[in-house]
Amino acid sequence: SAEPVEPLSDAPLKVDVRSLEFDAFHVYKVDRLDPAWNREKLAPLLRKVATYAESSLNRGKRTAEEIHCRFLPGEENEQQAVVTPPGLKEAFQEYYRSGFGRFFVPRRFGGLEVPHGFLDLVSEIVNAGSVTMGTAFELTQGASLILQNFGNEWMKDVLIPGLYDGRFQGTMCLTEPQ
Repeated sequence: SAEPVEPLSDAPLKVDVRSLEFDAFHVYKVDRLDPAWNREKLAPLLRKVATYAESSLNRGKRTAEEIHCRFLPGEENEQQAVVTPPGLKEAFQEYYRSGFGRFFVPRRFGGLEVPHGFLDLVSEIVNAGSVTMGTAFELTQGASLILQNFGNEWMKDVLIPGLYDGRFQGTMCLTEPQ
């Protein structure tokens, strides 16, 4: 028999921004990767993501573990829906409202194009708040990168903007041999 899984802690998340800034600017030197992005521009973004993870993503993490997302197949005269645990929809919307979905986007598509080394730190912070949400955002980034490089013009004009503003999401579909 499987051992019981310990539930996620309800303890508040406290991101060590000072340590992440040290990593960003002294170890990885992300402020030297692109002349458009210096420490004065990147440090406030790092703090903004940390505040978001602490206040929006981490809140309700244990509830989300217990409730999960659910698919409602719909009945006659009812629309199908995916229902998320309390707080997840709001955290998702805040991510895009705050502009985080445009961090990795090339300028030619209307994004900020922050250095990739900086994105690793953003990903670390978001995943500390909620691995579930971090995975969803990263799948969307992956889908958009594929479309940027291999999509036709319609995909680039219609789908990519929706991926960057939260109207569309990337997914992962697995097929299993069994």
